[in-house]
Amino acid sequence: MYLRKIKTYLIIFSLMMATGCVDRQYDCSSIKRYLKEVHSINVNKVDNLIVLIVNMNGCNPCLLAHAKQLRELSAVHDLLVVAVGENQDINIRKEYRHILQKFNSVFDEKARIYNYPTAFGKPLIFHFKRGECILRKEIADNEIIDTYSYIKQNL
Repeated sequence: MYLRKIKTYLIIFSLMMATGCVDRQYDCSSIKRYLKEVHSINVNKVDNLIVLIVNMNGCNPCLLAHAKQLRELSAVHDLLVVAVGENQDINIRKEYRHILQKFNSVFDEKARIYNYPTAFGKPLIFHFKRGECILRKEIADNEIIDTYSYIKQNL
Protein backbone atom coordinates (compact mmCIF):
# COMPACT_ATOMS: atom_id res chain seq x y z
CA MET A 1 0.00 0.00 0.00
CA TYR A 2 2.79 2.43 0.97
CA LEU A 3 4.79 1.68 -2.21
CA ARG A 4 1.69 2.16 -4.32
CA LYS A 5 1.22 5.70 -2.92
CA ILE A 6 4.86 6.54 -3.58
CA LYS A 7 4.54 5.23 -7.13
CA THR A 8 1.39 7.32 -7.66
CA TYR A 9 3.09 10.47 -6.36
CA LEU A 10 6.11 9.86 -8.57
CA ILE A 11 3.88 9.48 -11.62
CA ILE A 12 2.01 12.70 -10.79
CA PHE A 13 5.28 14.55 -10.18
CA SER A 14 6.70 13.26 -13.48
CA LEU A 15 3.59 14.40 -15.36
CA MET A 16 3.81 17.84 -13.76
CA MET A 17 7.44 18.16 -14.78
CA ALA A 18 6.70 17.01 -18.32
CA THR A 19 3.74 19.36 -18.82
CA GLY A 20 5.31 22.42 -17.21
CA CYS A 21 2.90 22.71 -14.29
CA VAL A 22 5.74 23.57 -11.95
CA ASP A 23 6.29 27.20 -10.94
CA ARG A 24 8.18 29.04 -13.64
CA GLN A 25 11.23 31.03 -12.67
CA TYR A 26 11.18 34.68 -13.57
CA ASP A 27 14.85 35.25 -14.05
CA CYS A 28 15.96 38.59 -12.64
CA SER A 29 19.14 38.64 -14.73
CA SER A 30 17.08 38.35 -17.94
CA ILE A 31 14.86 41.25 -16.84
CA LYS A 32 17.93 43.30 -15.95
CA ARG A 33 19.40 42.58 -19.37
CA TYR A 34 16.11 43.39 -21.12
CA LEU A 35 15.77 46.70 -19.28
CA LYS A 36 19.37 47.66 -20.01
CA GLU A 37 19.51 46.59 -23.66
CA VAL A 38 16.03 47.63 -24.78
CA HIS A 39 15.28 50.61 -22.52
CA SER A 40 18.77 51.74 -21.36
CA ILE A 41 17.82 51.28 -17.70
CA ASN A 42 20.49 49.90 -15.38
CA VAL A 43 18.80 48.64 -12.19
CA ASN A 44 22.20 48.07 -10.58
CA LYS A 45 22.59 51.84 -10.23
CA VAL A 46 19.30 52.39 -8.39
CA ASP A 47 18.82 52.10 -4.62
CA ASN A 48 15.19 50.99 -4.75
CA LEU A 49 13.13 50.18 -7.82
CA ILE A 50 9.93 48.26 -8.37
CA VAL A 51 9.39 47.20 -11.97
CA LEU A 52 5.84 46.40 -13.03
CA ILE A 53 5.56 44.80 -16.45
CA VAL A 54 2.04 44.88 -17.91
CA ASN A 55 0.95 42.91 -20.95
CA MET A 56 -1.07 45.36 -23.03
CA ASN A 57 -2.34 42.43 -25.09
CA GLY A 58 -3.92 40.92 -21.98
CA CYS A 59 -7.63 40.81 -21.28
CA ASN A 60 -9.30 44.21 -21.10
CA PRO A 61 -10.93 43.65 -17.66
CA CYS A 62 -7.49 42.76 -16.25
CA LEU A 63 -5.92 45.83 -17.83
CA LEU A 64 -8.69 48.00 -16.41
CA ALA A 65 -8.11 46.48 -12.94
CA HIS A 66 -4.41 47.40 -13.18
CA ALA A 67 -5.30 50.88 -14.48
CA LYS A 68 -7.61 51.44 -11.49
CA GLN A 69 -4.84 50.51 -9.06
CA LEU A 70 -2.27 52.64 -10.91
CA ARG A 71 -4.61 55.65 -10.76
CA GLU A 72 -4.72 55.29 -6.97
CA LEU A 73 -0.93 55.34 -6.60
CA SER A 74 0.92 58.56 -5.95
CA ALA A 75 3.49 59.62 -8.50
CA VAL A 76 6.79 58.11 -7.40
CA HIS A 77 10.16 57.76 -9.08
CA ASP A 78 10.87 54.31 -7.58
CA LEU A 79 8.21 52.64 -9.73
CA LEU A 80 8.91 51.77 -13.34
CA VAL A 81 5.95 50.59 -15.40
CA VAL A 82 6.76 48.72 -18.61
CA ALA A 83 3.83 48.45 -21.02
CA VAL A 84 4.42 45.57 -23.45
CA GLY A 85 2.50 45.27 -26.71
CA GLU A 86 -0.27 47.48 -27.98
CA ASN A 87 -3.90 46.95 -27.09
CA GLN A 88 -6.39 47.17 -29.95
CA ASP A 89 -8.89 49.11 -27.81
CA ILE A 90 -8.13 52.80 -28.35
CA ASN A 91 -9.76 53.72 -25.00
CA ILE A 92 -7.44 51.41 -23.06
CA ARG A 93 -4.41 52.75 -24.96
CA LYS A 94 -5.45 56.34 -24.10
CA GLU A 95 -6.12 55.40 -20.47
CA TYR A 96 -2.66 53.87 -20.04
CA ARG A 97 -0.87 56.68 -21.86
CA HIS A 98 -2.58 59.16 -19.54
CA ILE A 99 -1.98 57.20 -16.31
CA LEU A 100 1.62 56.34 -17.07
CA GLN A 101 2.58 59.99 -17.48
CA LYS A 102 2.84 60.28 -13.70
CA PHE A 103 5.30 57.37 -13.40
CA ASN A 104 8.60 56.39 -14.87
CA SER A 105 7.31 54.34 -17.75
CA VAL A 106 8.49 52.82 -20.98
CA PHE A 107 6.56 51.30 -23.83
CA ASP A 108 7.59 48.16 -25.67
CA GLU A 109 5.04 48.12 -28.49
CA LYS A 110 7.14 45.66 -30.48
CA ALA A 111 7.15 43.24 -27.50
CA ARG A 112 10.93 42.84 -27.52
CA ILE A 113 10.65 41.31 -24.05
CA TYR A 114 9.89 38.01 -25.78
CA ASN A 115 13.48 37.99 -27.09
CA TYR A 116 14.60 37.38 -23.50
CA PRO A 117 13.94 34.30 -21.31
CA THR A 118 11.57 36.10 -18.94
CA ALA A 119 8.53 33.77 -18.87
CA PHE A 120 6.42 36.85 -19.62
CA GLY A 121 2.73 36.30 -20.21
CA LYS A 122 0.79 37.64 -17.26
CA PRO A 123 1.98 40.87 -15.63
CA LEU A 124 5.20 40.58 -13.65
CA ILE A 125 6.57 42.49 -10.68
CA PHE A 126 10.23 42.75 -9.74
CA HIS A 127 11.65 44.60 -6.77
CA PHE A 128 15.32 45.60 -6.83
CA LYS A 129 17.28 47.03 -3.92
CA ARG A 130 20.79 48.19 -4.75
CA GLY A 131 20.72 45.95 -7.82
CA GLU A 132 19.69 42.84 -5.89
CA CYS A 133 16.39 41.24 -6.88
CA ILE A 134 14.36 40.77 -3.69
CA LEU A 135 11.02 39.95 -5.34
CA ARG A 136 10.04 38.38 -8.65
CA LYS A 137 6.50 37.29 -9.20
CA GLU A 138 3.85 36.68 -11.82
CA ILE A 139 0.67 38.58 -10.94
CA ALA A 140 -2.41 36.37 -11.09
CA ASP A 141 -5.74 38.11 -11.66
CA ASN A 142 -6.77 37.53 -8.04
CA GLU A 143 -3.50 39.05 -6.75
CA ILE A 144 -3.78 42.50 -8.35
CA ILE A 145 -4.92 44.34 -5.20
CA ASP A 146 -2.30 42.59 -3.00
CA THR A 147 0.40 43.48 -5.53
CA TYR A 148 -0.45 47.16 -5.41
CA SER A 149 -0.56 47.03 -1.60
CA TYR A 150 2.99 45.66 -1.76
CA ILE A 151 3.99 48.51 -4.08
CA LYS A 152 2.49 51.14 -1.75
CA GLN A 153 4.26 49.63 1.28
CA ASN A 154 7.66 49.47 -0.41
CA LEU A 155 7.90 52.84 -2.14
